[in-house]
Amino acid sequence: GNATEAALALGLPRKTLYDRMARLGIRPENFR
Repeated sequence: GNATEAALALGLPRKTLYDRMARLGIRPENFR
């Protein structure tokens, strides 16, 4: 899905979402 939509759904800023995904080894590009 859309990373921004996911961030809004979780109530997180997009930067925080990307930081968490990076810790999990998930590439933001996969969500575009």
